[in-house]
Amino acid sequence: PLPLTLALTLTLTPNPHPHPHPYPYHQVIFDIFFSAYMKEEQDFPRFLATIIFGSLTVGLLSGGLLLFALSLFSNKLKHYNSELQISLTIVAAYANFYFAEAVVGASGILSLVLMGCVCGYGFWPMIVNVEQMRGVWHTLEWLLNTLLFQLTGLIIGYKFMDNRVHASDYGWAVVTYLSLILIRFAGIFLLLPILSRTGYGMTWQGAVVAAWGGLRGALGLALALVMEAKLSHTGEATTGHLIVVHVSVVAVLTLLVNAPTTGPLLGALGMLQTPR
Repeated sequence: PLPLTLALTLTLTPNPHPHPHPYPYHQVIFDIFFSAYMKEEQDFPRFLATIIFGSLTVGLLSGGLLLFALSLFSNKLKHYNSELQISLTIVAAYANFYFAEAVVGASGILSLVLMGCVCGYGFWPMIVNVEQMRGVWHTLEWLLNTLLFQLTGLIIGYKFMDNRVHASDYGWAVVTYLSLILIRFAGIFLLLPILSRTGYGMTWQGAVVAAWGGLRGALGLALALVMEAKLSHTGEATTGHLIVVHVSVVAVLTLLVNAPTTGPLLGALGMLQTPR
């Protein structure tokens, strides 16, 4: 449920950044490649068509239905309409996700993002209490974020006590963290000539911050737990445990190392100065 809540919160809440949030696309790419690895889909072109067109159809239809349902309870003189609208968005989000995933076989996250995009054009003017709607969804996101980190910690602790994860695995996880930073730096600076000439134009200082400030968190942990659950059913339980450990260590280190040092890094690069 966390990627679902993140997706709807990000699509319904105005984004101050000029670029769309990458969460939904990470989920879709994960679905495609992990299904290929697990060999769950024999007819891969048909699988891709279902992911794309199935998600598009379900998302557009559910978005239109949600807007129509919200319009029925848009009278701001009736105080109970606010609670009804919030309930409608929650029910619609989970119904959309379930129908796309379990019935159509498409991507629930992508379908949900499309539903949010449809709602984004005519959603807010008909909302009775905007602040309450935002507050409920951001609270849900925070609660599920906290629950996911706690659940991951409990799972890792249990497997460590059960001798399924060894101290050396944590050492290799740190190597994974360092390797990811190097790969991120290499990828961004390799594309810097293009990035500096497109959009707002990226400077080398911005490239350093973009490479260093790439945090990992809730979505990566959720996908790691999904992989572990599926791999456990195919006799690859050890691989699943290691994936959870590596993703968890990377997430923790980005929060403990990258996040606190990004501010000083911005200052050192002279990116905190306001133009006169």
